[in-house]
Amino acid sequence: MIVDHAVNGHLVTTVDGNPAFDKIDHLPIYSVFQRLFDSAKASRDRGQKVRGDNFPLIYALKGLDELTIPFSSLKRLNESIPGILAVIEAQLAGQVDVIAPMPSSSTLADMLACRLAYDMKLRYVPRLFSKATNAQAIADIAQVLENDPKSIPRGDEKTVRNVVQHLRDRPEEAFTSKSVQTSVRHYFTPLVLNAVPEDLAADSRFLLVDDLLSTGGTLISADKRLAEAGFGAPRQCVTWFSRAGKKKRV
Repeated sequence: MIVDHAVNGHLVTTVDGNPAFDKIDHLPIYSVFQRLFDSAKASRDRGQKVRGDNFPLIYALKGLDELTIPFSSLKRLNESIPGILAVIEAQLAGQVDVIAPMPSSSTLADMLACRLAYDMKLRYVPRLFSKATNAQAIADIAQVLENDPKSIPRGDEKTVRNVVQHLRDRPEEAFTSKSVQTSVRHYFTPLVLNAVPEDLAADSRFLLVDDLLSTGGTLISADKRLAEAGFGAPRQCVTWFSRAGKKKRV
């Protein structure tokens, strides 16, 4: 995977054009790099298997699908990061005091969280969240199906029941959102909150960090887990990569 600032079919890699800003539910989300509509084209032809799915760069950064990225391209990508982060940090100044990365099989979210924590002098709380098992992911919606199934739109109920039944057969496996149809992912719980440090005040203002913004389900789940634990202050979010499509610049 080669990064060329002049060829941006998948991503805007320069300071000009970044960062992106989005909002999902009530969560404001800043993204270091904007993904473009072109990066979703490969996913439109479901009969064609394309390495890297609809975003080969993140697959290369994670070492997946036999994709790699040379050091020279990493260096080119890094040329823009300080300037973009400076804009994000200026927007968030005085609004956050604790930073927590989302769990991932790669270190991308941790790297970004550490960088922001260092620059902004924030408290860094690693491993605050863990990926849910299938049993944990379906616990809430299984109760709803049993006690109040009419609260689920009729068009979703059958799909949700099928997913719940499938996941029940593998209760201890890690829940994977990709295995669930996009339209019903919000019914499932992808994260669990681990032990919270006792000295974290209830009015702590969290900055949640993830590698990629897709549906926003992981960040929304993290926000809900914090609210359930009694943290009342609003949350901010930062990701490396935005949703596909031009988004409002900061």
